[in-house]
Parts: sequence; structure tokens; C-alpha cells
Amino acid sequence: MRSRALIFPLTAVVVLSCASAAAASTPAAQTVTPSTTSGGQVVATWTGTLPGGVNPGSDCTTSASDSLNDHHGIDLQLPAGFYPTHQLTAAFTITPDAPDADVVLTVTRPDGTHSNSDNGGVGAAEQLVVADPAAGNYDATACVFAGGPTTYTGKLVLTTDPPGAVPGGFGSPGTVSPGYRDYSSPAGLGDSAGEPSIGVDWTADQSGNGGAAMFQAGTQTLRLTFDQSGNASWSDVTAPVEGITTLDPILDTDAAHGRTFVAQLAGTQSLFSYTDNDGASWVGPTQGGAPSGVDHQTVGHGPYPAGLSGLTFPDAVYYCSQYLQGAFCSRSDTGGLTFNGPRPVYDSITSGCGGLHGHLRAAPDGTAYLPNKSCNGHQAVAVSSDGGDNWQVREVPLSTSGTSDPSVAADQQNTTYFGFVDGTGRPEIATSADHGQTFGTPVDVGAALGLQNAVFPEVIAGSGGRATFGFLGTTTPGDFQNSAFGKSADGSTYTGGEWHLYLATTYDGGSTWKTVDATPKDPVQRGSICLEGVGCSGNDRNLLDFNDITVDKYGRVLFAYADGCTGACVTSRAVADNSHTAKAAAVRQTAGTGLFAQ
Repeated sequence: MRSRALIFPLTAVVVLSCASAAAASTPAAQTVTPSTTSGGQVVATWTGTLPGGVNPGSDCTTSASDSLNDHHGIDLQLPAGFYPTHQLTAAFTITPDAPDADVVLTVTRPDGTHSNSDNGGVGAAEQLVVADPAAGNYDATACVFAGGPTTYTGKLVLTTDPPGAVPGGFGSPGTVSPGYRDYSSPAGLGDSAGEPSIGVDWTADQSGNGGAAMFQAGTQTLRLTFDQSGNASWSDVTAPVEGITTLDPILDTDAAHGRTFVAQLAGTQSLFSYTDNDGASWVGPTQGGAPSGVDHQTVGHGPYPAGLSGLTFPDAVYYCSQYLQGAFCSRSDTGGLTFNGPRPVYDSITSGCGGLHGHLRAAPDGTAYLPNKSCNGHQAVAVSSDGGDNWQVREVPLSTSGTSDPSVAADQQNTTYFGFVDGTGRPEIATSADHGQTFGTPVDVGAALGLQNAVFPEVIAGSGGRATFGFLGTTTPGDFQNSAFGKSADGSTYTGGEWHLYLATTYDGGSTWKTVDATPKDPVQRGSICLEGVGCSGNDRNLLDFNDITVDKYGRVLFAYADGCTGACVTSRAVADNSHTAKAAAVRQTAGTGLFAQ
């Protein structure tokens, strides 16, 4: 498997000369010294030339001849006493000029060991992010995996932070407990963001920041970018046809290939578009998943199962929606441009499943999953191992039907994580090692914090054994859909019913989970949350039906949600101060161990 871009600690202080280079960059080498000012940056750039596709591996040191590589030397000099009074992040990047070149970056450290970046794809940049690098000589070696020849531009960005800061906007290596930063969209953007969805374009990585995040908020598509300090910039990149009308908005990003899909439901038609440049331009409306059902559309992507392949795009793209008594899915082999005919997933008469379903996700081995909150009294997942042509419903035996759509994701070892809100209202998650044929005992991840009710479960997975399960939760028991939920007897004050965003993470395949409150000082909602669709009559239907979760290039978790408690509501328990908004918001992991082992 081709390697991911890495964040790795460097501790050895051994000075070695750069590898013998038959080809060298311009300039061939540079001496750099980091800033001693907090937040200060030092940037070094260079250029080079690479021959055509000569190294079908993910490591430039395996080239048949060193003449096929291009070297750039970096002599990193640290001021006396720099550590531990400062932290330093070194981000090495190479960007090819030829659009058909797939390049590899190998960085050799002062102790002679090296690491590689080769996941950017054709025409994309490659990057290695080094945490607290040792002083000494580094060799940034570039080579071509395929395509080319090409010239390229290299860049090293040194960022200085105070002790204890999050290097490069992410967690300190070796720590486990995750920490998160909360972001709210500016006025005029994302003001009606019920049912948000989010994805990250890994090919748009900026100096180790993980890529651009794409956020769907009603009829608005927003782009979030993060600077080296973790500050976010929001911009409106809505495609023309996507900003007109919707019954159900959905967004999905194929992170590794940089393509984002957006679909708006309009009756039995899906308005479908996609972008390969984070909203700078769009293709669409395309055929979409026609015909569409009347509700709960979802778009997903993933590798093809064995024996199938795409026509013009590496991954399979899926479109699913439900009609009154069942659901169907169709697959695109052209990257979302056209779709094959719809195939039935289940119907309520023969399967015992309710019509509504959650969001589709595909595993690394190509297995497709579509979760359902109610099948014969249990929660369940429909599973396809042949690209969506045929489906089997597999129930979670120790679950009971719930009110929120469940969520499913698979890690790199194809372990399946099924997160749901049980009929008791508790947030629970079960794992399966056999594509849902059997499930382990569900774990109540909110028990340690005293959580009594939860809604909107969302799951994302990473390296083998790593996954994060997010949801809105409250410590108040009772019927959370009752308009009196959390209120005083006279209805004037909230004595309970305070909802927060919680994220539970496992690093051992689901044996243990660490749950944290990601919005400890800012409630997401006060009082009741109605999930009955058109049956809701009050202003507690503001959040609609779901949230979304994703992961960036370096394993940071990002969670999209609609914020229903803004302004005076944040600090006031007066019912009159409740905002019942649906403001676009997101949290991003800024500390702790991420979902990628590298």
C-alpha cells in the first residue's frame, strides 16, 4: 500500500552529510535557522528537474540509479537552548509542474533514517511534516513514481511555537487523549445548516494543515481552510444549480482524489454536481442518481471490490435514497458523471426494515455499507460486496430500534464500527470483523460521563483499530422529544436538557473508548430535539436529522454540526433566550493521537 504523508518526531542529533547526488536542485543546499518568536515562520524554497516515470515504488532510495533522483540539502541549525523552550514544526513539500507526474518525496534525517510521502496522486503535491526536528543535515529527495518528466518546486516551512502548543495545528506525538477546537461560520454563511455534511480534500493540503474542508449547509457549499495556527477561513463556493432549492442536502469528498460531490434533492430528482478544485469550478448538474427517492439521499465513495473497476475515475461513487417502503442505490463508474440503474437495497415488507437509512460508507476492501435504525426491532446495516448490485441486511442482535439514523465506518483492516443511539437513548457502538455477519457486545460510550440521551451518531475510522464516534448528548433523562424536556415546572427556565457534542475514540479496535466533551463551554442545543420530520410542530426541529464526521490527511477528526444555541442562549438558561438556530459549526482535533498510526 502506498504510504500516507507522515507526522513523525525526530530526536537524534547526529550530523551526516547529504546523500551523494547525481542530480541536485537549484540551489543544491541551504542553511536554515528557525525563528525564536512564537508563531514565527522561516521559509526555504528550491527547484529541480526529474526524468520520466522511473521509480514504481514509494521510496526514492529504491530507484535503480541515483541519477533518477533530485536532491536538496537542508542544514538545520538550532539556536542554543532552543529546546525545550520552543516547539518546531518542519513541513517539507514538493509540487510537480507537469500535470501527469506522480511524484514521491523522501526525507532522510540526520541519523540516516528516512520517511516517504507518496499519496498525493497524479499532479499533486507531496508533504512530510516533522515535529521537533533535530539539528543537522536533511536530504529532501524527489523522484517520479509515474508520468513526467517534470520540473518541481520544493519548500520547507519552519514554524516556531511555545512549549505545550500543538505543533503544526495537530496533537503532540505520543499523547492519546484528543482535544478539539470549535469553529462557527461568520454571519451570512451557513445560517441555515440543518443536516450538515463535511469532507476534506487531502490533495489540497497547505503546509501540514491536512487539506481544505468542504461543508454543506442547506443550499450553501462552504470551504474551510486552516492556517498554521489553526485559525479557519470560511468562503462560499456554492455551485449555481446547488444553491436554488433542496429537500435534503448532502456532500461527500473523495479525500485521496480531491473530488467533492454535492446533491440537492428536488422531489424525485437529485441535482448532482462535483468539483475537483474545492469549489473554484463545478461540473454539473450531472445525471445524478436518477431516479431519486423522496427522502434521505446519501452519496458515498470507495474502492471497487475485487473484479470491478471504474471507467474514468479510480473510486466507485454511490447514490442511495429511500422511497416510502424501501431504499435503492446506484453506482457511478465515471466519477459522478453518469450512474448505472438503481438496485433495490431492501423493502419494508420482506426485510422488516423502515424506509429511512443513514449515510453510505465503503470499506478499504470495497464492501459498501448502508445503515438503518429499525429492522425487526434491531438496528442494522445493509451490506454489498459486489459494488451495490446486491445487498444483504445484517442486524445488530443486542441493539433495539432507535430514533436517529446510525452510522458505520471501516478501518484499514476492514474492521467495521457501527455507532448508534439505542432505543434506550444511550450512545452505543459495536464492532464486526466479518462485514456485519456477527457483532460484538455494544459499548455505551456515554456511561462514564452520565449521558442519558443522545442523537445524531456519526462514525469515522482510520488505521487498524482506530475510530471516532461523535454524537450530541445530554445528562438529562426522559423523553427528549417532549417540548417540556429540560424545562422548569413553569416552563420559564431550563433546569436540564443541555446538549453538547461528544466524541469517543478508540485506539484498540473498540475494546476501550475515551469520550470527551468537544463543546464544554458552548451548548449545541437547550431543551427538546424533535426527530419526527413533518410531525414536528415546534421550533425544536431546527437541527433536522443528522450531522457528519470526517478525517484529514494527518488523522485529525473534523465534525460538522448545526449549532442550535447561539447568542444569549450560550450562557442564559431562560427559555426566552433560546435561539433555536441552525448555524454551521465544526470542531477540529487539535491535540492528542489521531486516527492514522503514521
